[in-house]
Amino acid sequence: MTAIRRSLFLFLLALWLPRHAWAEAELIVLTDNRHPLAWIEKGKPRGIAYDLVVATMKELGLTPTIEFVSFMRGMKMAQHHDNYVFFSVTRTPDRSDKFKWAGPLLQNDIYVYKLKGNPAQIRSLADLEKLGGVGVPKGMSQDTYLTNGGLHNIMRSDTLANTLRSLVNKRVDAIAMGQATLPSTAKEIGLEMAQLEETPLMLYENPLHIAFSKNVSDETVQRWQKALDKVKQEKYKQLINTYLR
Repeated sequence: MTAIRRSLFLFLLALWLPRHAWAEAELIVLTDNRHPLAWIEKGKPRGIAYDLVVATMKELGLTPTIEFVSFMRGMKMAQHHDNYVFFSVTRTPDRSDKFKWAGPLLQNDIYVYKLKGNPAQIRSLADLEKLGGVGVPKGMSQDTYLTNGGLHNIMRSDTLANTLRSLVNKRVDAIAMGQATLPSTAKEIGLEMAQLEETPLMLYENPLHIAFSKNVSDETVQRWQKALDKVKQEKYKQLINTYLR
């Protein structure tokens, strides 16, 4: 489409659409590859968070176009550029005022895990400090939490799968991972959950949200929230059974 035709198309679209629909049609929606939240399997995107957002967009009358990027890039685009939407994001205190928010999509509480048979007693951050290394996915909420907690033996990996591999390969003694995402991540790398042990240390509750660029209107965010609430009421149990059972 030439620049002139595109400009004419956007002008006519602006005349035809209601103001809020025009604003929502401009949004660029991003997510990252994280089992079971969102991933691409045999060329087809799927996942519990992905399906929830697709259904939410359809409820709003939008065409569900969602681009996969790295977690770090998604956060950067939504924070520093206008008209972006990125999911699934933990609403931590340091992120709270950098975005506008809708959610939660689902709960993914963060626990510390070790290999079965590892005798280490892990009940506190002080116990973590004594370990040879604690694995986290780089830039995600558990990285921020443990860094802010003063932990000095953090080892960062670029994906959830590589974080788990660092534990399996004994490059670290424990990892911080979400309860909802760990089983799918283990399956992804061919690991049986029976080989892992959840320690008593829950770092924090972790509801996952949709993050919007700060320029997105409150009205638009509220419409997304209302649509998401309706979708969850109708489809949430089915999606839980599909992806988390």
